[in-house]
Amino acid sequence: MKTGNADDLVLGAATGYALEDLLPFVLSLKKTGYAGRICLFVWDLEPKAMVVLRRLGVELYPCSVSQSDKTYTVTGGRFFVFQDFLKGLAGDGGRVMLTDVRDVVFQRNPFDAIEAAGVHVFFEHDASTLGREAFNAAAIVRAYGPDVLDTLAGKPIACVGVVIGDQPSILAYLERITAELGAMAEDFFGSDQAAHNRIVHENAVENCVAHGNDAGPVLHMALVAPSAVRVNGDGCVVRANGEVIPVLHQYDRHPALQHHLLRKYL
Repeated sequence: MKTGNADDLVLGAATGYALEDLLPFVLSLKKTGYAGRICLFVWDLEPKAMVVLRRLGVELYPCSVSQSDKTYTVTGGRFFVFQDFLKGLAGDGGRVMLTDVRDVVFQRNPFDAIEAAGVHVFFEHDASTLGREAFNAAAIVRAYGPDVLDTLAGKPIACVGVVIGDQPSILAYLERITAELGAMAEDFFGSDQAAHNRIVHENAVENCVAHGNDAGPVLHMALVAPSAVRVNGDGCVVRANGEVIPVLHQYDRHPALQHHLLRKYL
């Protein structure tokens, strides 16, 4: 049974991936009954993958990450592509999910647990902070310098890999993150993460709703201990109260779970 709004949008970027890298994302989302559009913006995706994905109803948009001022990484450049795409749509009735692709699977419709308007962002496991986690700390220093890291060091890590909201709020977020990325001297892997955390922790967009990793519709798994991952009798990852978590991100950091999920969805 299809659920949700046909105007809802799931937007992701894919580059250089094989078909098997993308099928868990697409098939798990479709299995939830999600009724909206799946739009992937692609760079050098293998032809076989494009044929199969189109047969599955995925909209594919070949594009470039080169802007007038500089060339961006895929992780940074995707936000300019998302922004251009949303600006070209008529109306603003649907909800939007901006998401990583290769390491994301769905157990429920991602929009079913999002009721309030605004930009919904999701913190990683609270065992670490921006200053203590090496990748995030280095990205912030490279993007903004050590003074900004000093300001943000004790803050929780907001993961740029999943952002959900109503279309006007997501457009406001995209306007801000592209401005942050455009103002950097260079683009690099991690620039988007640095920009996202500055936006979240400096309240740079209105109606920003933050969710902890121990609640809400998204579980970021990179910093979660394997012993803390709970799987119910149906093979779904759940919260301590038994609630099925709609979106699993970074599940590939847990090899046993990855094997289980790939068998489930492929």
